[in-house]
Amino acid sequence: MTPEQALKLKKVKNKMEASQLEIEEQLLKKNSPKENSIRGEDIRKIRDELFENELAGKGKTWQ
Repeated sequence: MTPEQALKLKKVKNKMEASQLEIEEQLLKKNSPKENSIRGEDIRKIRDELFENELAGKGKTWQ
């Protein structure tokens, strides 16, 4: 696999995971009381932080 193909695959995977997060967010909104639910925004923030750590080589992974 060429580096370009690997990058494209990673981008597709990221989009798929982002779509899954959106689905999970909708389920949380429907099935959880507002004060006790985890917001989709919080999930995205954690995901983005882990992804940045992985890119920076800090030893944490987001998978």
